[in-house]
Amino acid sequence: MTHWMCTTCGYYLQGAMAPDRCPSCRHECAFNDVTCYHSECGGEQTFDPLPVGRTLRNLKGVPGAASKTETHALYPTETLPY
Repeated sequence: MTHWMCTTCGYYLQGAMAPDRCPSCRHECAFNDVTCYHSECGGEQTFDPLPVGRTLRNLKGVPGAASKTETHALYPTETLPY
């Protein structure tokens, strides 16, 4: 299962493919693949902290919405059916 993070709000989810619309901010967003592909961070069953950190530092934000904290973005998880 691939780990994805929204580049607008930082929402984290797992699924075979990234959705077209973020379940959290409800916008059409790009998603970064933050899956760990090496043994140092635990392998593909977990996320890699380096791309997670880069994504959170570069969040675009949603105009008119309250900003979310970085820690909040790591906890809402969802597994998509496809």
